[in-house]
Amino acid sequence: RLLTLGVILISTFSIGSEDGCCKHKHVGDHMYLYTGLDDTTSDYACVSECVYSKSGEPDSKFCFKDGNQKSACKDDDVKPYHQFYSGLSSLHGYLKSQLTPEQAAMVLNQPEDCSNSNCPNTEYCWHGQCVGEDETDPGNPEVYIEAIPKLRKYLSLFNHSACSEVIIECYGVCLDKIVKALAICFNDWWWDVKSCVFGPHGILKTAVDCLPCICLLIKEHWPDWYNEIWGGLDLLADFTSVGFDCFDLDKPKPTSHQCDRPCSPNSPRKCVFDFTLEVLQSDAAGRRADGRVRSVLAYNGQIPGPPIVICEGDELVVNFKNDITGNMTNMDGSSSGTTLHFHGIREKTRPWSDGVPFVSQCPITPECQKHKNNHNPFPFPYGFNTDVDGAPAGTYWYHSHVGAQRTNGAYGALIIKEKGKDAHIDKILVLQEWYESSTNQVPVSILINGNGRTGEYINTGEDAEITKHLKGKGGSFQLKKNKYFDRNNFKTNYEECIINEPGKTYRFRVIGAISQNFPLRLSIDDHKFTAIAMDSRNIEPVPDLTDLWLAAGERYDIVVQTKAKYKSFLPYMIRVFGYTNQHNHAAGSLCTIAWLLYPGQTIDYKHVTDSACTGFHPSSPLRTLNPVPNNYKAWNNRIKYPHLKNSSKTGDIFITDLRAKIQEPTIKTNLADTQYIEFDGNITFNGLRMTYPRVPFLLQNPADETDRCTTKTPANYSCQNVLQEPWAKDHWAEIVLVNKNDGAASHPIHQHGGWYWVVGEDKYDNSITANRDFIMDKDQKCLGGCLPQNFINPPAKDTIQVPPNGYVILRTPLDNPGTWIFHCHINYHVTIGMAMVLQIGEPEDWCTKHLHQNVPCKTPPPPPGGGPTTIHWFLGMENAERCVNPGTEVTFNWVTDDHNVIKELTEAQYDSCNVTGYDHAHYVGNANWTAPMLNGHGPETFYFACGRFPNATGIGDHCYNGGMKAKIHVRSDCTISVCTA
Repeated sequence: RLLTLGVILISTFSIGSEDGCCKHKHVGDHMYLYTGLDDTTSDYACVSECVYSKSGEPDSKFCFKDGNQKSACKDDDVKPYHQFYSGLSSLHGYLKSQLTPEQAAMVLNQPEDCSNSNCPNTEYCWHGQCVGEDETDPGNPEVYIEAIPKLRKYLSLFNHSACSEVIIECYGVCLDKIVKALAICFNDWWWDVKSCVFGPHGILKTAVDCLPCICLLIKEHWPDWYNEIWGGLDLLADFTSVGFDCFDLDKPKPTSHQCDRPCSPNSPRKCVFDFTLEVLQSDAAGRRADGRVRSVLAYNGQIPGPPIVICEGDELVVNFKNDITGNMTNMDGSSSGTTLHFHGIREKTRPWSDGVPFVSQCPITPECQKHKNNHNPFPFPYGFNTDVDGAPAGTYWYHSHVGAQRTNGAYGALIIKEKGKDAHIDKILVLQEWYESSTNQVPVSILINGNGRTGEYINTGEDAEITKHLKGKGGSFQLKKNKYFDRNNFKTNYEECIINEPGKTYRFRVIGAISQNFPLRLSIDDHKFTAIAMDSRNIEPVPDLTDLWLAAGERYDIVVQTKAKYKSFLPYMIRVFGYTNQHNHAAGSLCTIAWLLYPGQTIDYKHVTDSACTGFHPSSPLRTLNPVPNNYKAWNNRIKYPHLKNSSKTGDIFITDLRAKIQEPTIKTNLADTQYIEFDGNITFNGLRMTYPRVPFLLQNPADETDRCTTKTPANYSCQNVLQEPWAKDHWAEIVLVNKNDGAASHPIHQHGGWYWVVGEDKYDNSITANRDFIMDKDQKCLGGCLPQNFINPPAKDTIQVPPNGYVILRTPLDNPGTWIFHCHINYHVTIGMAMVLQIGEPEDWCTKHLHQNVPCKTPPPPPGGGPTTIHWFLGMENAERCVNPGTEVTFNWVTDDHNVIKELTEAQYDSCNVTGYDHAHYVGNANWTAPMLNGHGPETFYFACGRFPNATGIGDHCYNGGMKAKIHVRSDCTISVCTA
């Protein structure tokens, strides 16, 4: 029975390479696309007749001869796949020989064998085709992935697609395991019953690990009518009779809205949540923030949104609705469209659920949801299956991926608990800096789980300083009197972390829901802690830490050994500190606390942290994990691996010296290519500013490459920056991030679609300019010494700070087909285009589920750095304020026909809402205005208002009482934020 299943399985893996040429060829820093054969290539001493065009230059023609540049097709360090395939060919021949002619006739798509092969080396034969010849080096990932379309073609007999259960369950680890088990059992020179059945790669272990895959293969490839022809053989029933119940897999998981529970290994659930995002005021319980009343965005009326806590093995469904009925005047002018992103979740079989506008989907607009149009389902069913979608137990979070929405409250915690008994008691700490308002980006407080306070004085600052802060160059702020401060009447309290079981260990899941360049430091009075995980991945424990830093998007799990004997009276403080200016911490620093409350202790509810952050600057030696890597002296004197395990060592500990719990077996050898990406002062990747297509990348079939960046694209240009990689299991892409500006932000770079592994990191002193050319020379030519790399348990992350005047070397697995955004997680930076898309595979490899391909989004993508801007125009809105570049089109959008727009009022008319002498009639639809060119003049400001229903003195009611007025600044150096204190 296993013989037959094995033949069927292996029959799906026909592999070869058309014409012995690469489909894609990576040489040096460029990609080349195969165009055809040309016998004149011998005139140029090329190694073959294969001809290519350089990516982005379709009319170019290249052939290749031996040289000193690395080629993906000629990298001798890559694992030779032909050995694996020749083994399969031998195994397949053996299995086939064991079948009767009648049985063999039943096997679909039987591959050819190699008995009469003309291949120069029989080991290079696979299914009657020659591989490993000419340019088709066995290590080329393109050779490996040739199997994928052929597998899909074969499975199409059963109506399979990129979303099919067979591909989801079987592609990857399980196919390898099943083939290995079959080889052990049926290759005559390996015959060993004990190993076959009970060995570490035997039938029993494989069936346990890959039961869903095996059951699906049997169901799909063993229809009921086979049972009759083959003498009543019923594989499903027989498989179930020995303890592997395929029928049980068809039983649906019980649906629950309450999934935070002890995680039994055998009780998975389908966890369903209903989320609605809406504009509210911070004036009610669950969203009071720091006590000041301002506009916020909240999931289900809460900041943070409701915590999602589920177990390993669960399936998550979030039915998401957009109820942003008006515009909260986001500082970037974004529309009321939105999406939901699960930060850190791979979405390995569901790239359509990644929640990135114009990359994986169209933004969800209230109007589209109401009309249930073709762009998105209603409500949108975001989610994942923890078993198959790359979501192991760990600490994650969720947030909007549109504009500045997460800055204004659209975020929350997502926790996947491990199966079995919890080793520690769980607590969640979600940290975020909080701003004056949605349009004024002066940081004034820090929230822990949505709770904070402002003191007697709060920050204020000029536009120029706000811009410096947002750009990551250090804004300096002054203090002003806080009009909301009343020590006898606080509207909020600090977060309380209650220790009900003193003496036990507590696991704090710390989430950096930070918006801008505002790293935060956490410490706990009179307590040390051990770091056990970061970005959802377990690490070798780092003990006796005193401090932990987090940048935007990062998460750390720390374990605190609570005290059996503790002080009475006041509880301990969990202290969180941050600053806006790395060169002058006092000019804009903020701090807050949470109470670590033991039984019998009493909270001082009148306590408030002072503006000087007294008590937040310890002088004793520290053991600090993940400090901002902007100090060369601290970097050079850091605690290195393995000395960080020594608790007596004090100093800073950086990511490069951490170690993962699990070794990745192919990370060193199976390299597809290397890309070098430089950050410069313009906040871009390699000088290119990211733009987005009207049809999201994931939904293009075929891909539209018209506006994509090419090798000829000049620096400081806006284009669709896409890095294309093959879908190649067990292969890796290497990305070297170079932050050339000493004194700039330590950009926290986040990758969607999964983790990368940090195999190298360094920082230089200011006598060296670490730009892209310098790093490439050191890496490729080893000038002055090669870049050191570590492949022994390197740590995995999905967000990492890149040292200014330094670099980070990442390796990303190419096993997750889709289009994944790769971006700086400082909100300002991603919105002005510090991003690119990592494309793995081709459109036919991507599961798009219920989303329609090749349908343009209703709303256009916003260009970076001040492009077409939307102002939603409605009664009750906040006064809108925008900054745009000259020539930018601004759209005033309203739904009812009861409004108009008076353009270019005087400042006095704007202030008073005096609309005397202007049009008071209403009309339907949008109103557009184009910002004029400055023609050498300085910045200008223009004023707008709704002219409806003036009173006897000319004061417009919609303007004065309805808030319907807007101020638009026009300047050439426009940033996202234009604020007034």
